[in-house]
Amino acid sequence: MSRTLISLLLLLTSLPALAACDPAIAINMQRPDGVESEPVVVSANATSGCAVTAMQVYVDHKLIYAQHGQDTINARIVMGAGSHRVVVQAWNSAGRLAKDVRYIVTNADPVEPPSGCDVFETGATYTGEAIPFTSKSPVRMGMVAKAEAASISSMRLYIDGIDRAQTYGTSGYCLPVALMSLKPGYHFINVQSWDSLGRIRLTGSILQVVP
Repeated sequence: MSRTLISLLLLLTSLPALAACDPAIAINMQRPDGVESEPVVVSANATSGCAVTAMQVYVDHKLIYAQHGQDTINARIVMGAGSHRVVVQAWNSAGRLAKDVRYIVTNADPVEPPSGCDVFETGATYTGEAIPFTSKSPVRMGMVAKAEAASISSMRLYIDGIDRAQTYGTSGYCLPVALMSLKPGYHFINVQSWDSLGRIRLTGSILQVVP
């Protein structure tokens, strides 16, 4: 065996092994809890040694809200008065899943829609408070849509071309509050909506995040 080959083998064996991320994942749901008023605050965060890739909220076994690439949820969801089963799930890049389950009771307090959910014109609208102004991270993200002679079945929020948040079902026409961490710089925001007649609407804007 040549000296060069022996030296190369010794060098390779001396290099530290690449450490894999810790696949353990846990989720902590702060709200909802007990008796809540509408719209219900859903606040939770996931912790893991591997990157958190997705989080979802299920209400009464139905997927209501989903986001990608974030380890924290801070949203408000209209569930309807009564008893509800709320589940928040999180996945990491290792494919591990964690979830937290809460059983709550909601009040029918607000007759008017949540702040940010008022829409007067047909179409999809971005309701983030930072546009067209600059903002620091985390940025408040919101969206709302209205269709003529139809109901909105789902909406998606894209940031720099990546699907970051989704809403579904009867409350899927609006995402009034969602705090998302964004790096400093310019970001392209797009909101897309689908209605019960199969029509798709798209709107967009540019957001500058400052340090």
